[in-house]
Amino acid sequence: MQDKLHILEDLNMLYIRQIALSLEGTDLQKKIDHEIRMREGACKLLAACTQRPQALEVTKSLLVCNNRILAYMAELQRMKEAQVMQHMARRPSEAGSTDSRLPCRGRICVSDLRIPLMWKDTEYFKNKG
Repeated sequence: MQDKLHILEDLNMLYIRQIALSLEGTDLQKKIDHEIRMREGACKLLAACTQRPQALEVTKSLLVCNNRILAYMAELQRMKEAQVMQHMARRPSEAGSTDSRLPCRGRICVSDLRIPLMWKDTEYFKNKG
C-alpha cells in the first residue's frame, strides 16, 4: 500500500514538473524543484529518525514543504489558465465569443453513497481469486 502511495506521489511530482517546464521563463520551476528536493530529503530523514524531537521537526518541515508545493501548484494553475485565456483571445475566428468560453468552477454533489461499516472477511475475499 505504501509503495502505491509513493508511486502516486512520484507521478504527481513528475506532472507538476512537466507543467512548470511548459511555462518557461519563470522562477516558479526552480522553486518547485527546490521544494520537491527538500520534500524527498525530509522523507528520507524521517525514515532515519530515532528520537521524537527529530521526528517532530522533520514532520514540521515536511508539512511546510507540502504546503509550499500546493501554493506553487495553485500559482502554476493560475498562470496556465491565464495562458489559455490569452490563447483563446488571439483566435481571430472566435474573437467575439470569448466571454461565452470562460472556464467554469463548478461543484459536484454525490448523494446516496453507502459504505458498509462491517463485513465478514470470507464474504469480502470470496471473489478475490
